[in-house]
Amino acid sequence: FFFAVRFALHPFALVKTRLQMQKEHSSVVGEQDKIKYRGTRDAFRKIFKYEGVSALYKGFGISTVGILSGQLYITTYELMRMELKELQKVPGMENLGADKMNFLRNGAAGGCASLVSQTIVVPVD
Repeated sequence: FFFAVRFALHPFALVKTRLQMQKEHSSVVGEQDKIKYRGTRDAFRKIFKYEGVSALYKGFGISTVGILSGQLYITTYELMRMELKELQKVPGMENLGADKMNFLRNGAAGGCASLVSQTIVVPVD
């Protein structure tokens, strides 16, 4: 589902980025850059006409890594929380109380989930 939504919305993100990256004036004194696109509709039309439909999906592959990272984080977090329920059976931990135990369990699960998901995402960035 998330993949389909991302696939449908990616061309809009690409056009928004291209519009934001246009320059009205060059950094060179006396030289003005050409504005490629006059607006969203014009950008879609020109990209489609001059670059083809595939240009609307430039960068899509790498952006889908974000879906993997998010799903990996949530899955790891929930699995670690379930595994760490056994932590209260460790001698000395039963005296901590429910609030402290939940704090430790959620913190450890979040740390592990971040470690796993960032290990995947950071090398790609």
